[in-house]
Amino acid sequence: MTQIFAIAQNTIREAIRNRIFASLIFFTLVMLGITMALSSASLHEEVRLMKDVGLFLVSTASVFIAIFTGVNLVYKELERKTIYTIMPKPIYRWQFLVGKFLGLAGTMAFLVAFMGSVSIE
Repeated sequence: MTQIFAIAQNTIREAIRNRIFASLIFFTLVMLGITMALSSASLHEEVRLMKDVGLFLVSTASVFIAIFTGVNLVYKELERKTIYTIMPKPIYRWQFLVGKFLGLAGTMAFLVAFMGSVSIE
């Protein structure tokens, strides 16, 4: 069980350091800012419009971030050949995959909570 959590923790660190991850978060935050600025154009529906569009942007951006980050994490493991140093260790392949999944799921949970709190305020 400790191997799974170690891989998950390493995956979270790798995902946060990823440039694609940072650029997509920045793009989403810019879009949320534009939504907040443009919501004043609607007549008496500013709050509803801001929440609806903000939550739509959060859910859509989180799907793209999960796809790009997940693919990029596996690609980097193969490119840097770090997977070849991990697999001979006493760890099963399913533990490696579950650790990667839990790390990406933890990253996405933090991201959705952060962007959701930004969009609702």
